[in-house]
Amino acid sequence: MKRKNEESKEAGQLEWLTWFCNLDLANIGPGDRAKLLVESDCLWPTDEIKAFGPLNQLRKEDLDALAWALDKPASRSSEYWSAMVAAQKALRDHFTLLQPTVHRSKEAIGGRTGSIVIRGRDEVLWRAEKGPGVAYKLTILPVTNNQADYLLLKALRLLEGFSQQAIRGCPACGKWFFNWANREKRFCSDRCIWKTNTAKRRKAEEERRKAGQSR
Repeated sequence: MKRKNEESKEAGQLEWLTWFCNLDLANIGPGDRAKLLVESDCLWPTDEIKAFGPLNQLRKEDLDALAWALDKPASRSSEYWSAMVAAQKALRDHFTLLQPTVHRSKEAIGGRTGSIVIRGRDEVLWRAEKGPGVAYKLTILPVTNNQADYLLLKALRLLEGFSQQAIRGCPACGKWFFNWANREKRFCSDRCIWKTNTAKRRKAEEERRKAGQSR
């Protein structure tokens, strides 16, 4: 069971990722652009690499696999912006993949009825520290061959323990949102619920009107 502070931290990161996915990067305003440039380090394993320690601990094959992250372009360069555009597309694809499973198949995959297994081929390095009067500290470094794989692994790690309803695409406005609740929530806001219900009601009224005219 996750601790509340862990859930809060992970939920905050998931909310940021959905905010990022909803940005129109081609027409982004100066305020959102500045905010994004400040906060977008989470799209790379920068913190994980720093926390893991000196890179001379890593094997050559691990360094080669992480070359895309170690050679990250300067934050205000066109290459950096292109990488963020690609990262946004990758995350949108991942969130589409992670939408709730509707089909109730009787075939068990991985020991769970109706479950879907998402597999990766990447490696996770770890090291544990301990000492007199010091709590155990476990540091994990995901070794992925590209940014898209890293973002999928990151999203799955953040989502661990949450309901499959946690990341949803709103059918009314098309935006992604993070759902804290363990129950189904199809729309991102009451406004989108109202707009959808209003559209349905108007369509039904129009169909009844046409049916009355055709008699």
